[in-house]
Amino acid sequence: MPVLCTQASTKCSTLRCPDSRVKACSIACFTIRMTSPHGRWDPLATQRLIDDLLVGAMPVYVAMHDWCSLAEAASRLQLTVPEVIERIRDGRLPRVGKYLQRSGFASVLVNLGHVGQEGEAVSLAVFASSEGLRTAELATFIRRMGLPFRRIRGPRGGDHLRLTATDRQAFHDRFISFRTLGGKARMDWDSLRQRLDARGIVPAGGSARIYDRSHVADLLA
Repeated sequence: MPVLCTQASTKCSTLRCPDSRVKACSIACFTIRMTSPHGRWDPLATQRLIDDLLVGAMPVYVAMHDWCSLAEAASRLQLTVPEVIERIRDGRLPRVGKYLQRSGFASVLVNLGHVGQEGEAVSLAVFASSEGLRTAELATFIRRMGLPFRRIRGPRGGDHLRLTATDRQAFHDRFISFRTLGGKARMDWDSLRQRLDARGIVPAGGSARIYDRSHVADLLA
């Protein structure tokens, strides 16, 4: 099978090959170097990379709002597609979706709704979505466990719950959501659920999908 990127087998020693802004070339270049010592396209190894990116991803039926393809995310973040893939793999882009209408790399979506908000207060709904939780579940859990949050008066009245970077860190220091745990442990959801059940580990604070970080520390090592 031919090499798809002319730079992949010999000249491309970094993630930025000369054609790296081209979607097909940049992905091919990256996957060839990541999965094949012989500089040739390996479809099975490539599928394993795709599966790895989608561990813990939430299913997406319609790509709306802040959901982006790898190429779109690269354009918005001013990165190459391989750099976006690297950020997904190391957790810097944690909000990943599996687009059920597509296959291959086209099925990998990234939600960029949180980008630029790391130091700002975000809505409870945005944070819940980033953790794979329902907003009501997270709101109840935060109140029950005494975690910090901010109550902000909306322009048309009514209170809005928001979480600052410090508030979000307080949550992460003690707890972890089921989806995030799956991604960190590199386990699919069924395997993770079986592992937790076998050890008698149950969600914390009466929640359905939030775990005490200290109880799953070995899965995060």
